[in-house]
Amino acid sequence: LGLNLLSTMDDMKELYSIRGNTLRETILNNTAYCGHGKDSPSSMKYRYLTEDVPCLLVPVFGIGKKLGVPMPVTESIIRLASVIAGEDYLKTGRVLEGMDLSLSP
Repeated sequence: LGLNLLSTMDDMKELYSIRGNTLRETILNNTAYCGHGKDSPSSMKYRYLTEDVPCLLVPVFGIGKKLGVPMPVTESIIRLASVIAGEDYLKTGRVLEGMDLSLSP
């Protein structure tokens, strides 16, 4: 395409006004990435993906679909989380089939 693109390191330096001699140093000097070390999930098999997506987003998506409400962003999040987890949450998550959705006591 003939584009003159910056390297990732130079792009970060320009965008965030940070310094570093290597990409690693540049990332470590970026305050947007600081303070997440020991508190960050140690793997992608983390609760936000393995519990919240199949148990919260899947039923909300199903309710929206049942009501005819387009939910493309929610569906995209579910599909991306499924790829990361290696599990189809639209099939294995809390789907509406078999759930009593009546509002009566």
